[in-house]
Amino acid sequence: MTNEEVVRAHLEAFDRHDLVAARALVADDFTHAPVTPGGAPIDADAYIDLHRPIAESFPDLRHHLVSVASDGDQVEVTVYITATHDHHVHLPMLGIDDLPPTGRAYRTEPHHDTFTVRDGRITAVHSTFPPRAGLRGLLEQLTTTETG
Repeated sequence: MTNEEVVRAHLEAFDRHDLVAARALVADDFTHAPVTPGGAPIDADAYIDLHRPIAESFPDLRHHLVSVASDGDQVEVTVYITATHDHHVHLPMLGIDDLPPTGRAYRTEPHHDTFTVRDGRITAVHSTFPPRAGLRGLLEQLTTTETG
């Protein structure tokens, strides 16, 4: 697989909620920062574990690629997320204990991810999130009344 294909396969695995396939494309020395409230980097297993409650809360969550460009071991993507709030949202790692379902569909603003890929596996991801982008943007929409 090309580096671009690795990134696409990784995001598609998340969309299928196939965390085993998503993990298989991540190197053991992987890092992702900052995604936690304190901005501390997380390792490969924590990165995959972060997606478990997301998959349960948003079974139809999908990543939509706006653009993909690669340069050596760097793959830059612009992506937005869609999801329907039709399940209880339980994401304590982001300070959300329970949000009852509203049935509303949401779309985030696009954000940028830079994936580093070596030997067919992702070794790092750096994300840049403008307001209302990514998972936090989705959660902002869910927790703000009469938006979406």
